[in-house]
Amino acid sequence: MDGTSVIAVMIFICIGILMITAFSNTVRAIVRIVLGAAVGMVGIYAVNMLFPSVNIGINIVTAAITGVLGVPGFVVLVLAGAIL
Repeated sequence: MDGTSVIAVMIFICIGILMITAFSNTVRAIVRIVLGAAVGMVGIYAVNMLFPSVNIGINIVTAAITGVLGVPGFVVLVLAGAIL
């Protein structure tokens, strides 16, 4: 490799590191929401298995509620399923 290629690779590496640093909060938030939704779906499935009278659907809306709101959203879904 000649000097120009080495400098170009160094510039691309620096830009990549800057982009990862700049978007790390966004990526962290997205990962947190997706993990919250997955854990919420497992919790809803467990509630549906343990308490057959409480019927909560497992769909994209309930996943979004548990992913964004977390435990309070899960509690609201369980209460709504028990009341309705």
